[in-house]
Amino acid sequence: MAETEGARTEVLERKRALMEELAKSTTISSSWPVPVTNETCSAPLRECNTKEWLISVTNGTCSAPLGECNAKELLISITNQYKNAQPLICRAPELLCKDEKSAKFFYPEVVAIGPYHRCKANLKLAEDHKLAAALKFTSGRCIHEFYNKVKNVTAQARACYADKFELTDEEFACMLFFDGCFLLHFIDCCVKKKMEEFTMSTHLHGFIRGDMFLLENQLPFVVLDALMSLKQVKLDDFFLSVIEKARPYEAARAPYHLLDLLRTKLLGPPNDGQQAGQGEPNLNTFRSVKELREVGIKFRLSESHHLSDIKFHPGIVCGTLSLPKIVIDDLTRSQYLNMIALEMCSGSAGDYGITSFAWFLDCLIDRAEDVRELREKEILINALGSDEQVAELFNEIATDLAPDYRAYVQVLTGISDHRKAKFKVSIFRFLDTHFSSPWTAIAFFAALVLLALSVIQTIFTVYPRS
Repeated sequence: MAETEGARTEVLERKRALMEELAKSTTISSSWPVPVTNETCSAPLRECNTKEWLISVTNGTCSAPLGECNAKELLISITNQYKNAQPLICRAPELLCKDEKSAKFFYPEVVAIGPYHRCKANLKLAEDHKLAAALKFTSGRCIHEFYNKVKNVTAQARACYADKFELTDEEFACMLFFDGCFLLHFIDCCVKKKMEEFTMSTHLHGFIRGDMFLLENQLPFVVLDALMSLKQVKLDDFFLSVIEKARPYEAARAPYHLLDLLRTKLLGPPNDGQQAGQGEPNLNTFRSVKELREVGIKFRLSESHHLSDIKFHPGIVCGTLSLPKIVIDDLTRSQYLNMIALEMCSGSAGDYGITSFAWFLDCLIDRAEDVRELREKEILINALGSDEQVAELFNEIATDLAPDYRAYVQVLTGISDHRKAKFKVSIFRFLDTHFSSPWTAIAFFAALVLLALSVIQTIFTVYPRS
């Protein structure tokens, strides 16, 4: 019995040593728990399904031999599979819907696109208009050609949804066809400035544009691509009208759907702006635009208008924070919340660009005076209403978010270093106090002259001319 216990202990010690070597040779964080107990591995590890083995290790139930498995290559392979996974079209996360004020921004108001909201009574009005839109969009060619294109990708499109729907392939194909024609006909009319050809009332067009960019109201891009193979629609021109002064940008991959395309075009290329840095950022760097301005950090419009283009430029006395143009209107809250929801979906590979941007703006904007400062620098365009409403918008959007703080580590480090330079800050405050306007400058020089005259008078009083 003693020999058995001794052998078992020896095996466990070898397991612990092996796991320590694996932890050193792979990308597993030291904080990742790898339980090794009397109930876990107790045999030499040779041939195994390494993916299943890793899963069983994390669950504390591993009993398969590992042998010569290259854990580092396996982890890289699994990570790459996760990164390459397409985020499925799904329901908005419960975390974002728990607030009633935000929950309503995930549901369509006029038209249902896709299977999630197709049976809602308040959206039935648009169904007849989908037929009219399909007839107009396919005019000039046989409508069956368009339908067959969609039918060929129905199985691929169905796989893009996280949920299963009790629709036959024929019903699913019909839904995709009419919804796709409706979207593309609306976009085509917008681009050609022929909205009179769109059958729904003009006052509903703004609501339709909002419904197009809801996570639960998306159509797989493969459907739109199939329809556009027979009739071209200028999507880039449409997005230039949606995104204020955005530069054209072609992503390295095909979009998943229109909401994903909007997000990609807003953020811009990864190397266009701030790159994720190494190390932990200082999250206590600042609390508002006003606070930054008081320590000599000025604001200016960045060269591009992509949301990723945020940079800090140190100076001899003053620092400069460059920000992209930010347009705030009635659709901003809905679009940001749904893009954040998209980033929370499984398969987004930890890309939290919009989430991080919303968090950064929340750091900058605390009160209405912060909004006013950005407006005066022509960085923020307020088409929503009062400055108080804009401040409230970002304060509410950023609630309970988990951004990637590393996205702005270089900016936050630059701001922190500037604030720590007490001599620079003191010089700025002196100059700001005495030279912020012509009148303060005149008053300062007048005070210097009076002081000099007083000194001269004192000298002549003490040492009178003989």
